[in-house]
This record gives sequence, C-alpha cells and structure tokens, in this order.
Amino acid sequence: MNHSNQPRYQRIDSSLPKLSKYENSCDGDELGTEDGTEDGELLHDGASSRHSRQFCAGKASKILALANLCLTIALLGTWITTAFWLRSNELTRAPKPPYSPVREDGFIEYVNKRFKPQREFQQEEGEELEAAWNTSLGPSDGIVRLPKEISDKLSRTIEVYYEPGQYIYGISVFHQLHCLNIIRKSFYPQKFFPEKTDGQVKFHKNHCIDFIRQSIMCSADISMAYWWNKNYTYKDEDGVEHFTQEYLDKTPKERSYGSFLMWDVEHQCRNLGLITDWVAKHQLRDDAYIFSSN
Repeated sequence: MNHSNQPRYQRIDSSLPKLSKYENSCDGDELGTEDGTEDGELLHDGASSRHSRQFCAGKASKILALANLCLTIALLGTWITTAFWLRSNELTRAPKPPYSPVREDGFIEYVNKRFKPQREFQQEEGEELEAAWNTSLGPSDGIVRLPKEISDKLSRTIEVYYEPGQYIYGISVFHQLHCLNIIRKSFYPQKFFPEKTDGQVKFHKNHCIDFIRQSIMCSADISMAYWWNKNYTYKDEDGVEHFTQEYLDKTPKERSYGSFLMWDVEHQCRNLGLITDWVAKHQLRDDAYIFSSN
C-alpha cells in the first residue's frame, strides 16, 4: 500500500505548556491544577463553575470586610476631629484674657469640684465661723506687692512706701470674698461696725452687693442644678437605691411641690489653692497698710 499520500502525524511534546480550559472570572487567573496536567483538564464544567463562584464569593467577603473596617476608621476619625474642632472653636471664640501675673507664672489650674454644704459657714455666730472666714480670705486678704516691670502691664496703683519699686495689687477673688464677708457682717452692725454710721455700713454693703453681682454674672457658671428631695430615695444593705414609700404615694404634682433646688453637682473651678500659694509668695505685710474697704 502506498503510504505517501497518508497524512502524517507528529507527537506533541508533553513538555509544552498547556492552556487551562477554565479561567477565573474574578481576576483572570487560571483554575485547575497549576501544572496543567490532565487531571486539571478533566474537571467537568459544573465543578469548575462552583469553584469559581466560591472563590469569587470568598474574595468579595474579604474586600467588603476591609471596606467596612476602613469606613469605620474614617467615621471614627471624623468624629474625633469634629469633637476636637468644636472644643477648640469654643475656646478660640473667647477673646484673649486680660494680663495677670498669676496666669503668667503658671498658677492657673482647672479642677472639677462637687459643691457640698460646709457647716462651719452655715452658722450665725461663733469662733469657728470667724476662723473659717479669716482663712478663706487668703494671706494678707489677697493683697500683694509686685515689681515695676509687672506693674507696668497693669492698672496704675500706689507704691509700697517701705519698699520702693514694689506696687500694691489685690487678687479679685479675695476681694469678692471680703465683700461677701462684709455683707454677712452687715447683719450685725453693732457687733462688727460699732464705730461706723448706718450710712457708711449701707454704702459699703451696697458696693459689695454690686461687685459680687457682677462677679457672678462674669463667671456665668453653667453647671446644672436640679430639683429633688433626699427623702424620695434610700439605699438598701447592698447599696442599691430605691424609691421610698413617700415618693411612691405622692402624685407628680405633690413630688414637685416637695422638692428643693439641689446644687451638689460638679462645677469647673480654678484651683484656689494654687492661687493662694501665689499670693503667699507675693503677699503684703498684714500690718503695713489699712486700706479703704471699697
């Protein structure tokens, strides 16, 4: 038989790379075995399709999780930035405060303090009351001496006669306390101001009332007072708070009439102890001057 016209076949070298039958639709990577062997080629279409879908789903889940994480971080960052901006904006809205050497020397510190009744101040008369007031008025009633380079930055004042180059000033908070003490004493003029006329006592008292009024309005404390009656609750042996029967028996209107304004809440305060320390460093001799009370 003549084989010259028969088609010739040539064996394909198995070492040549083979193309995978299926491609990953997620990113174009090939499916099947990495070496392109017949086992990979013989995977039927259904199995390969499931494999592709599972691969895509897993990859999509990871991408979504990463996107959610990034979004959460971005939102958190935005919240922190906004809160900081609002706080900064609140502070920057305030004008530059007047010059004070107390601030310049670093003796200003803010503390949160809960007001509580101080029984020694809630008396009519007595040595304990007078001692408490004398202590609260500060060293030398808050009157200090300052050198000329500091005085030049402040309002004009008199020079200390026994110490040239030093000038007399007073810290306002202690003058405010002094004024409040004067108002207290004005209820007992015969005891505290026996040598003053009624007109002098009234003038001093009215001056002090106006000064304290403006001081209170200046500080404009925004802490929130509330109305309550401490008889409305009690704590059991475990410290758990419960309403009393008195509270439960009252109508809302009766509870309202039976409540009182409560001021034992936190306030933001300057640390008066630090300011007192500063006054002690610069105080005037207590016996050096007798000042006008105004």
